[in-house]
Amino acid sequence: SQVWHSLLPNERARWDKEAEEDKKRYEIEKADYTGPWKILARPSKVDVNAPKRPMSSFLYYAQKYRQIVKRKNPELCNTEVS
Repeated sequence: SQVWHSLLPNERARWDKEAEEDKKRYEIEKADYTGPWKILARPSKVDVNAPKRPMSSFLYYAQKYRQIVKRKNPELCNTEVS
């Protein structure tokens, strides 16, 4: 996350664009979805057809670079890589 916060705005724009596209996908799926939206007091079965929440630009960035950091530093545990 330290690298993410040190990115320049033009470098971050790529990840922001991916997050924005995913948010548009989510809004379209959400508009088409007719299933239950309220959270019930008792947990019920998860609706597999419910639209998935969009990922943030940081998550897109981390998803790509986590593999690279882990490959270069195999001794690090997941919490240190994150």
